[in-house]
Amino acid sequence: MELAPASVLYPAITPGEWHRQRRETFSELGLEPMRPEHELEVMLSMHQRLTEED
Repeated sequence: MELAPASVLYPAITPGEWHRQRRETFSELGLEPMRPEHELEVMLSMHQRLTEED
């Protein structure tokens, strides 16, 4: 697996929007930032949402 900056993967979304959606996703899923397993779950959830819109 290779990680890339959000700006490369999702050029249509601004950094501010990325952070807003990230915070909302943590809240919606009831997860805590800075816990590795929660960070990964949020990244995957956001990826699914952002790629479905394309």
